Amino acid sequence: MPVPGHPGGAAERGRLAGRPRRPHASSGCRRRLILLAEADAVRRHLPEHVALTLAEPGCLRVAVEPTEDPLVWSVSELFRDHAAFEAHRERVRSSACFEATSGIARDYVVSPARD
Repeated sequence: MPVPGHPGGAAERGRLAGRPRRPHASSGCRRRLILLAEADAVRRHLPEHVALTLAEPGCLRVAVEPTEDPLVWSVSELFRDHAAFEAHRERVRSSACFEATSGIARDYVVSPARD
């Protein structure tokens, strides 16, 4: 969540998890196929998302790392200030990556950047 009025940068850390927001009423096998399809969508769009984010004027760092769970990635982004972070969020909401992965749960914490 953004830090209103904070003059410093904004850091976003979280997980992009190929899991639905609500339980799915289907078989375990079908659920696994859906999760794998979601993970595949993330893998397809991730390189472009990272490149576009790094090209943003206020982006200082982007790191996306796999975790032990092949359906979960650890995400860390750092922006120069709150305005740069908000510009990033606006760009992302209109991106092909967001459109392709909008049904995937995201578990983020947004905090002021540490000096």
